[in-house]
Amino acid sequence: MPTEKDYKKVFTDWRQCNVTKRKYVSFQVESTQTIFQLKYGSMANGNKGIFDTLRRNSAFLRMQRYDSQTEASIGFFLGINPKLTLRKALKEKIDDIFTWLDLDDEDNKLLMKECKTGETTTQEIVIPAFDIHHKIFGSGNGDDRITTTVYEIRTSPTHAATLKSILCKASHPDNHPLVQFIPYGIQGITHKDIYKNMIKK
Repeated sequence: MPTEKDYKKVFTDWRQCNVTKRKYVSFQVESTQTIFQLKYGSMANGNKGIFDTLRRNSAFLRMQRYDSQTEASIGFFLGINPKLTLRKALKEKIDDIFTWLDLDDEDNKLLMKECKTGETTTQEIVIPAFDIHHKIFGSGNGDDRITTTVYEIRTSPTHAATLKSILCKASHPDNHPLVQFIPYGIQGITHKDIYKNMIKK
């Protein structure tokens, strides 16, 4: 395992618990691999994953520390059946939407990130990372309740409002949407049966 000095070169954000005196590090990972592949590895990429490395070195990782694993569910996609549409195909479709969608200046500011290569500093727009999950969604109570299966989208709570706003704009009729994103929370500002009416259609 790397020495403490090596760790401090890579992980600059150190936090120490005043009670246990344990030290914790935090870092940001940007990768083309999924969270599952990073954790458990991928035979296709020859990567054994984080947990395998921890196990071989008798190291332990406490989940949920500093809410690092918290996700926010922001909405679901209407008219896309998880039994007929592959998650990968939907992910590619959403990525394609982000490519051509015309964002306003306010959205661009939230997504702008500076990248430095040597002495050159450039700016690029980075779409927040998100996961797509299969979920049984329902509306109503008792005998009046109806359910359906949908693809739900989840992201970091930090980026939830931004990603929800972008997907709502992408679903606007003026943008000729390829997907229809339904955000959570609209039932409270419209009427209680709005989700039920959408499911019935």
